[in-house]
Amino acid sequence: MESVDIVIAGAGPTGLLLAVWLKTLKRDIKLRIFDRASGPGTTSRALVVHARILEFYRQLGIIDAVLAEASPLDRVSMSSNGQLRGRLEFGEIGKGQSYFPIVLSYPQDKHERLLIKHLISLGVEVEWNKAVVDVAQTGDNVQVTLEGDATIGATYLAGCDGTNSTVRVKSGIGLEGGTYPSRFFVADGVLKQEDAVEGSLAIFGGSDGFTLCFPIGPNGAVRAVGNVPDGAGDEVTFENIRVSHVEDMTRHPFDSVNWSSIYKVHHRVASTFRRGNIFLLGDAAHHHSPVGGQGMNTGLGDATNLAWKLVDVLNGKAGDELLDTYHSERIGFAKWLVNTTDRMFGFIVSKGWFGWFMRTYFLVRIVPLLWRMSFLRPRFFRLVSQCAITYRSGVSQSGLRAGDRLPWITFDTTDNFVPLNRNCWQVHRYCEKAMDAEDLIEGVPIVYFLSTEKCRSQGLMPADDILIRPDGHIGMIAKRSHNAELLAFLKQRA
Repeated sequence: MESVDIVIAGAGPTGLLLAVWLKTLKRDIKLRIFDRASGPGTTSRALVVHARILEFYRQLGIIDAVLAEASPLDRVSMSSNGQLRGRLEFGEIGKGQSYFPIVLSYPQDKHERLLIKHLISLGVEVEWNKAVVDVAQTGDNVQVTLEGDATIGATYLAGCDGTNSTVRVKSGIGLEGGTYPSRFFVADGVLKQEDAVEGSLAIFGGSDGFTLCFPIGPNGAVRAVGNVPDGAGDEVTFENIRVSHVEDMTRHPFDSVNWSSIYKVHHRVASTFRRGNIFLLGDAAHHHSPVGGQGMNTGLGDATNLAWKLVDVLNGKAGDELLDTYHSERIGFAKWLVNTTDRMFGFIVSKGWFGWFMRTYFLVRIVPLLWRMSFLRPRFFRLVSQCAITYRSGVSQSGLRAGDRLPWITFDTTDNFVPLNRNCWQVHRYCEKAMDAEDLIEGVPIVYFLSTEKCRSQGLMPADDILIRPDGHIGMIAKRSHNAELLAFLKQRA
């Protein structure tokens, strides 16, 4: 039986990015990636890509290709009863917080093709038409059975195989949460009024529900998502409700519909993201509503968090306990999403007077008024962009702490995220005097920056050694004059 370092089940964005990270961080890693489908997806599916993911793609050197195909979401328009009630102008909403102060629309089919192309350049090809049908852990090894009874051994197995994950089920990992009682539609089509949602997310609220329209291409191409009205029948299709429900609510008729589906929305989180040498990522680990475009982005964050930890352990730089932090760091954010954006989604789709109020007044009238409060917009960006994600442990404290994302700082011709492109552990020093040279501390590069008021205001102090993880989060902050803990940590990794 063949044995490899890691098997990845599922070649959606999460599985593909995990494979890309693993091959980038450890070129000699032995991995195989399987998917039950015959090839990559051909529909747009998940659309929104947030700043934190774009920062990861900058590290990987694929950001230019993403920006060439993606489209900015410049605004959100809010309407009810056929009337525009307000707009949320985005523009560069996150200016000063990230190199990418924007929200992008990047259809999942294009997204997957880009990752597949880059993965091939790293020497790995997805093995299509091969479904993982069973898994069994034996000591320090996982035996993976493929459709047709072929088996392969792996040190680790990553379940990136979606909502109905075989890896999760066969590993005996349960789900906590529920399913919204309403049904929902999704449709890709072309509006007759080409500029109806150009450059914007359009939200339409009504007494019977809501519809969201995302631009996915030129000439009026959109993705429409919304609720199926009560009493529509068990066999309802999008065409059954297109005119009477969707077009009546949006007042924008479709010229054509290319693809549609009726589905249920779940809000569930796996009881654990790790069982032995098996890990769950993306939709296999957590299911979310479409609010905020968080689902796919969270899966991509899972892949980034797990990849460097697997590589550190495989390289003998860390013990198995490091892999436990994948669960502890990522499950907290997944549960936070369920308790915030998913709860808000539940309010919006609820029946009765409260749901009606949320759709026709709060969402389309009150939210645009709140948006005028300038101090709220940067906070909104940090949360939605996932730049606010922190892996702090213990009691919450003010100021910069280990686990926080490295604050993004610009200088005359560069920024402090540029060295992250090395995709390695590194120490940052923000000094009172400019230093061009680079040093090593226990084999880890030291990168010097000239301290500025912005650095100090963000907690990057001249007296500190700031250890940065490969994913751009802070691993440790140590006083340079008392850095025994940092030195001991780095010696352990040497």
